[in-house]
Amino acid sequence: MPFTHKLSRRLSLLRDAMLFVAVASVSACTDGSPLGNEFGPSAGTDSPANPSQIVGMLATSDNPTVEPEQSTRLRVVAIRADGLRQPVEAEWEAIDGGELRDTVVDGKTFTNFRAKEPGDYRLVSFDRGKKFRDTTRVTVPQGNSVSIAKLYLVPAVVSLVAGQGQQFFVYGTTAAGDSVPLVASLNSAEGGVASGLHYTAGTTPGSYQVIASRHGGPETDTALVSIQAADTPPASAPTTDEPAPTDPISDPVPTDPAPYQPPTTEPSTGRAPELPRVYLDTRFVAPTGRTIVVPAGGSLQEALNAAARGDVVELAAGATYTGNFVLPQKSGTGWVTIRTATALPPEGTRITPQAAASFAKIRTPNAMPAIRTAAGGGASYYRLMGLDVGSTATMTYALMHIGDYDNTATSVDMLPTHIYLDRMYVHGAGTQGIQRCIVLNSRHSAVVDSWLAECRIKGFDSQAIVGWNGPGPFKIVNNRLEGAGENLMFGGADPRILNLTPSDIEIRRNHIIKPLEWKASGAWTVKNLFELKNAMRVLIEDNVLENNWTDAQTGFAVVLKTQNQSGRCDWCITADITWRHNKIINSPGGFNIMPNQAGQTGEYGLPMERISITETVLEDVGLKTQPGTQRMFQLLGNVSDLVIAHNTGFGENVILMFDGAPGSEFVFKNNLLTRGQYGIFGSGKGEGKSALAYYAPTATVAGNVLVGAPPTLYPAGNYFPTGTLAVGMTNYAGGDYSLLSTSPYATAGTDGSTPGADVAELRQRLEGVK
Repeated sequence: MPFTHKLSRRLSLLRDAMLFVAVASVSACTDGSPLGNEFGPSAGTDSPANPSQIVGMLATSDNPTVEPEQSTRLRVVAIRADGLRQPVEAEWEAIDGGELRDTVVDGKTFTNFRAKEPGDYRLVSFDRGKKFRDTTRVTVPQGNSVSIAKLYLVPAVVSLVAGQGQQFFVYGTTAAGDSVPLVASLNSAEGGVASGLHYTAGTTPGSYQVIASRHGGPETDTALVSIQAADTPPASAPTTDEPAPTDPISDPVPTDPAPYQPPTTEPSTGRAPELPRVYLDTRFVAPTGRTIVVPAGGSLQEALNAAARGDVVELAAGATYTGNFVLPQKSGTGWVTIRTATALPPEGTRITPQAAASFAKIRTPNAMPAIRTAAGGGASYYRLMGLDVGSTATMTYALMHIGDYDNTATSVDMLPTHIYLDRMYVHGAGTQGIQRCIVLNSRHSAVVDSWLAECRIKGFDSQAIVGWNGPGPFKIVNNRLEGAGENLMFGGADPRILNLTPSDIEIRRNHIIKPLEWKASGAWTVKNLFELKNAMRVLIEDNVLENNWTDAQTGFAVVLKTQNQSGRCDWCITADITWRHNKIINSPGGFNIMPNQAGQTGEYGLPMERISITETVLEDVGLKTQPGTQRMFQLLGNVSDLVIAHNTGFGENVILMFDGAPGSEFVFKNNLLTRGQYGIFGSGKGEGKSALAYYAPTATVAGNVLVGAPPTLYPAGNYFPTGTLAVGMTNYAGGDYSLLSTSPYATAGTDGSTPGADVAELRQRLEGVK
């Protein structure tokens, strides 16, 4: 597991140690069963009475991207309570048009889909009783003659058991590094069988290669598939030893601008969230054209108008350019690069205000953006590097607006694409009201290695980055993001383009923070650190989220919801969210999950589904000294396939609060949390099993260490140490427990193990190791 922070590693090792000891020395509080198995319920855990009970559905398409009039087979399986999958009779509905057609082969009926026109088509499957549903998508890209330099097949490495299926995805890149959709299929499927990009593992264990080829082109790519016998759990993907990374709080973190290839994660049960299908390659591409020098006092807009793709617009170091500058439409190939004539830190290095001191300064004199894109899809292929963007006005709506500023776009083709903001300093100052530092309503756009600060206003929501009317993909990596309302948000306003949902979003290695001086002043309206209202296929990984407090909301650091904000977005949905390896510091609450919240007109979007929250360290979250919610997790309704696992926190009030409609398909396992005052609590139902029986009757709740919780109130298969933890280490391999053994509060364990330590003292001492 790639831990980013020393504290998260310490707490995870502590959690593992307590799980180990719980089996040996706390079994009197449980039924003495072994720890839960990652690949399904173990003996002794509370499971549904009927393991074969259907709890969900999984829909896929053999070819997620097809040519006009090309058919692709649709598949659907039922998910059982024991995690296994089985065939199911289903009905299909094509929400966005296209044609569904059933064919019979060898007595079996298969459903196929095709469409004549380019577009993104949603296909919904229902079981015959219409109790369960799932959605898959098929894209028909615009026809073009773009030359493809490389084809990528993802995931690149996957582990399967015999008979298990895997849906692959492909995308292409041009010689300039631009990502483009393309149509491909698996033409070689060792060890199994393939249909389009869908692979089914055979029965012979071993390591195999599958090869994808582009339709009508020579490009190929290879993925590695490991197949194991059906009676053994899949092996994890190969890993490599790597040095401990730098803490992003104290140092700008070097990152790799190449496309990210995340490790695959096996679902604990049910359906795992789908990861982003596209990861942007933000590596600098050397310009091929001329350099247009804009001296101090020169006309930046004239230079922007004159530049062709491939050119560099170079601004004088330290000079100030005042105006509302527009990135015009361009034809041709290559990128327009806009930068300061000064040396920049290496790619992958987060900028700081000190490093930006020599940057050219671009200032808006009014409420309008300092930089925005022109209307139309041709305002594309711009790379802005090493610029200081701000305002001299009392209030500015957005310092940079990348997208449909004039609200005239009626399709995604009319939105700008390929806008990369690299090593930028974008900020407010003094008592200015800056509602948004950057608006991302575009396609294929990135903010990397940048510093966004003082993005705040009173009486309105404000953000460092926000997007609601751009389809993505987006890359937000290795930035400092300061925002008063929501530091980072997707959704919050209804898209003006029909059926648009921001998708394929990569959010990694950012420091998402509200400066504490904002709390002292009370000058700005504060809500949360991260919020999603309409987003799909989002990866949030290796981030630090720091400082939140009660103001315009009750203090949750993270808010996940589906919301049809103004009643014009009945397709809005939050789905396929992968949250892992993050750290939340100093907040009254952790996660507030609202599956389908009515908007301002009382209209709803689509139900939330496939959410995974894992490997989170919650430091100083949910303490009694923090006014506000004091809840680590809150679930207000049913989320289809919600997993909360391997999280660590020492709250003092509520672990998990239930309210709203009861649900199912919920996994809560292998967490290390203190009970506080109420533990797992259901509104009107009380604590523990009574809350779970009503709000999550088929949930898997196992393998958790719930410090101070009454064992009789909770399901078997969990562990309940009291205030003093006997942390046995004699037979535990691989852990670094030198910190624990030096505690002055340590007392000898009755089992002859290494001494344990008081929870409060452990927390205080561990927090000093960052």
